[in-house]
Amino acid sequence: MKNNLEIRNITTEIRSLEEESRKVSGLAIPSDSRSELLYRNINGRMLKFYEVISKEALTEDVIKEYDVKLYLNHDSSQGTFARSKFGEGSLRLFITERGLEFETELPNTVFGDALLEGIRRGDFDKISFAYRPDEQEWKDNEDGTYERTVRSISLLDEISILSCTPAYSETDVNVRSLEEFIEKREKEQEEQRKAEEDKQKQILESLDNKLKEIEEIENSFK
Repeated sequence: MKNNLEIRNITTEIRSLEEESRKVSGLAIPSDSRSELLYRNINGRMLKFYEVISKEALTEDVIKEYDVKLYLNHDSSQGTFARSKFGEGSLRLFITERGLEFETELPNTVFGDALLEGIRRGDFDKISFAYRPDEQEWKDNEDGTYERTVRSISLLDEISILSCTPAYSETDVNVRSLEEFIEKREKEQEEQRKAEEDKQKQILESLDNKLKEIEEIENSFK
């Protein structure tokens, strides 16, 4: 897998379109929808955050610019079940109000049969996608969590159907972007704290000067 890709798992519907057909479809990337709570350990500190991929990040250009594969469990050794090569191929990607959706006809292979049966039985209820965010915004929430809004995508590499829930809860994230946001926020908070201290100091100095003036006036009448 290419470096710096981030992987996201989402619970979604994956459906077989017709009983006798090998066609399946699903929602690959929801748009303007807050993810489940994600976790990332940075320097021994467990950070909790949500992620939202905005509608503006999912465009026709994303479909036409990238070579997107459909795997099972991110495992290419089982074969590529479908592929959208710059918008063309056996994997159809399209934008709807819900986000980026896909549709394909699974291959008539041993792995393809197993995947189709799992979808028909309803055993598979998660989709994972590997991508690289580009423009993004972070904010901190009142409950101590963070939230990232992805405004654009610089690479969409694959979509995977998952046969089981991942055993780990910690997610991949661009560590540097989160570190920079936290460093900036902590710096702003420190500057605000110093500004408040300076303001309090000025107030105290002003009061002290007033008291001295009063004392001088009182002394002048003695």
